[in-house]
Amino acid sequence: SPLDRAGIAASVRKTHRAIIVEEAEAPVGVGAEVMAIINEACFFELDAAPQRVSAVNVPIPYNHTLEKAAIPNPDDVVAAARKMVGQ
Repeated sequence: SPLDRAGIAASVRKTHRAIIVEEAEAPVGVGAEVMAIINEACFFELDAAPQRVSAVNVPIPYNHTLEKAAIPNPDDVVAAARKMVGQ
């Protein structure tokens, strides 16, 4: 299904901020398109630069411990939020 451009823009206009979280690597994930939508539709309404939280640029490992280290976790999201608000 296509991305809900209007919904993404409405959310950013409401909060004036955006954090994009995905398990894909940043250059190849759908988050790149979401970031483009935000920048095209809401650039002047942002209070801070949008943040992206994505997998590290490695093949996803089979080992569970290594997999957990490769994909985003809640601490990564919190760190992005803190960076966004200047903490």
